[in-house]
Amino acid sequence: MPNHAAVSDNPIVMNKAAFLTSAGQLIVERHANFATVAGLIPLPWVDLAAITAIVDRMLRKLARLHGKRLDGERSKQLAAAMLTGMAAPGIASFTTTGLFRVTIGQHFIGSTITSISAAVLVRVVGKIYLTHLREEDSSPVINA
Repeated sequence: MPNHAAVSDNPIVMNKAAFLTSAGQLIVERHANFATVAGLIPLPWVDLAAITAIVDRMLRKLARLHGKRLDGERSKQLAAAMLTGMAAPGIASFTTTGLFRVTIGQHFIGSTITSISAAVLVRVVGKIYLTHLREEDSSPVINA
């Protein structure tokens, strides 16, 4: 039976974990910034499609960082599920701000709210997926 305490004391293993954590956080922050810009797209629902594409790309990059394969179709399904399942208040915000955009004076307010909501949602989705990947990496492999 392997000694798991000895593995966790290994500085190479700890450095790899620290690297994966910091690189993953950089990927999440970069894509949150992309989503902030996508939230400024002045067309309702087009901004939501752009943000979904950004989340899709972020999930694939995070999976690749952790040595996992995530095909395009699966990442699109995950992106859509995470955005709709976890972010119902955010989607309500997108809908509300889409209505704000109809009136000329409220366009700036609607774009700002969508942009901020997009950044927050992408960060939340990214952090949850990073946690999932870290748990997968740290779970022991059982050979039958």
